Amino acid sequence: MVATASGVDVDVGAKNSVTSGTGAEDEEYKMPESPYFSRTSSNRTANVNDAVIFFLHGVGGSSDVWLAQIDYFGREGYELVVPDLIGHGFSCAPSNAKAYSFNEILADVFAVFDKYCKRHNIIIGHSYGTSFAAVLARKRPRWVTKLIMINGGGPTPLSPEPGLFRVLTWPICMLACFKPLLVCTFNKSAFHGSRKTYVPKEKAFDVPTYVFKYTMNGQVWSEGDFEYHQWLNVPTLLIFGTEDELVILEQELEMQRAIFGSRLELIENASHMVMMEEPAKVNKLIHDFLLTGRRVEGSNSKLDARKESVLSLKSVKSLKLTKSMR
Repeated sequence: MVATASGVDVDVGAKNSVTSGTGAEDEEYKMPESPYFSRTSSNRTANVNDAVIFFLHGVGGSSDVWLAQIDYFGREGYELVVPDLIGHGFSCAPSNAKAYSFNEILADVFAVFDKYCKRHNIIIGHSYGTSFAAVLARKRPRWVTKLIMINGGGPTPLSPEPGLFRVLTWPICMLACFKPLLVCTFNKSAFHGSRKTYVPKEKAFDVPTYVFKYTMNGQVWSEGDFEYHQWLNVPTLLIFGTEDELVILEQELEMQRAIFGSRLELIENASHMVMMEEPAKVNKLIHDFLLTGRRVEGSNSKLDARKESVLSLKSVKSLKLTKSMR
């Protein structure tokens, strides 16, 4: 069961000065000199009491796309935080295009991370979510223990490039009429074949057309180049479904070259939504990675005894907007 947190009261603050949980500006932020915040040696084991796994979905989906991972790692006793980005899932969907910019969503992600992070934090991002995962690993290097990026593409700056979705330039009223076409196009590019998935395929693209348009057009992140990713200093696992038509293998290989010491794992007969198509393989790769080097273990407690451990969090910005519209 996925509980919904409805009382998040984190203050995101000014967008040009993203703050840490301590209120210090990010550029000047330094972790306190305390054993609590020190990196542990490779022979130490982190248990569920001081470890959290964060899952960040991509455009069009929601926390539902991670259901196979929620079920698996929940049974293993890990504490999970699975946010719905603004406009997605149970988050409210304002009609203001600026609310969907990269920096606005990033501020939400920081606020959620700073609220729920513990001593050991694993960040797992998919597609667009890998960009936010990379920034977290850069800006919170002593808090992020391991990084996992799934079908995220290469180390290149983001800018609005509709590609297959050229209709995004159309007016929203006209775009809404073509949503079935958008869904069909996405499914053909993001899934391999017609086999049944762990989660219904409809969950991979389940947002209003205006949310999709604003989110796609808000993908502006000029810093995300090769050099930016070279500075990532955290154990990193890259997972790629080889049949992906939205991201190509050459891009993943370039990301592997950019992130020192990163490992790339290929899953055949799977596409962009690989964690839905091949959940068992993805879960095993992730779990093995967590138990390699600096081990991060779950408690193996029963899921029913941990109802508060799995959170499907609304975007912090969404919550604030919801309050303002009452």
